[in-house]
Amino acid sequence: MSTEKWYLQKELSWLSFNERVLQEAIDKAFPWSNGALSGDLFP
Repeated sequence: MSTEKWYLQKELSWLSFNERVLQEAIDKAFPWSNGALSGDLFP
């Protein structure tokens, strides 16, 4: 795999990951989002 293609794949993978994280953050049914915002995850 060429260096350019490797970097492109790496960037596309990172964008895909960020999209999944954002989708979970806006999903109201995902229970940890409320705890994370209120600080419950860090006693």
